[in-house]
Amino acid sequence: MTAVGRRLQVALWGIPLVLGTAYVGGWPFRVLVAALTLLACIEAHRLVCPGGPLIAAWPAFFFAVGLPLYLHAGPAQTLALAFVACALTTGVTALVLRTGDGARASAAALLLPIYPLLPMLYLVWLREWFGWRAAFFLFLVLWAGDTAAYAGGRLTGRHPLAPDISPRKTVEGAAWALAVSLATGWSIQRFLWPAVLSPVGALVAATLIWGLGMLGDLFESLLKRHVGVKDSSPLLSDHGGVLDRFDSLLFASAPLFYLFHWWS
Repeated sequence: MTAVGRRLQVALWGIPLVLGTAYVGGWPFRVLVAALTLLACIEAHRLVCPGGPLIAAWPAFFFAVGLPLYLHAGPAQTLALAFVACALTTGVTALVLRTGDGARASAAALLLPIYPLLPMLYLVWLREWFGWRAAFFLFLVLWAGDTAAYAGGRLTGRHPLAPDISPRKTVEGAAWALAVSLATGWSIQRFLWPAVLSPVGALVAATLIWGLGMLGDLFESLLKRHVGVKDSSPLLSDHGGVLDRFDSLLFASAPLFYLFHWWS
């Protein structure tokens, strides 16, 4: 099977799973996000601290599962307390491990609540505050833009976008992604969300997702380039790992939440 075929094979079950649980909401969506957050945290730790013992990051992994399941959008103090508890237990783990690798791995684990845990929490909150249409808006605009960037870049790409970070990304691919993101955002507003989101609002939100999503993609590429790997993991075949599939979302989810909150 070709690389494109393998990509389509993963997409055939992955897209219905994500959109289906996002539509249902509640526990099914929270469980899926919790599982994805845990996998993304494991992959991120391996990128930030290659070869470091995963046990050093167990507090972050624990909160990666627990917070998406049980934490609702509310007072900032609740989230801050959870992060402080994660930091304290990570510090205790570093003291227990004592070794240089353990200390280094524990220090790397302190980054995980910020990236990727917190952005994944906003995915849950976006669905619960604004409904399944908001989650669909984020997913579909990102996926359509990513597909357009991949296909458009292969067909028309001539000028590298960030050659030192990701040589295959091109300016032309980014332009294709913007055009398709705008068209997707407008279509969602027109056919799924006309009563709440205006056409201008849809275009603004789609542009935000495109820009921040591109930054998220480049940031993860920078991490991978630092350790010399192509994918964050082989979990999803030619799609790479969970972090590879959701890197754009990690930069776009929280700003989109606050944009919709401001409009509402």
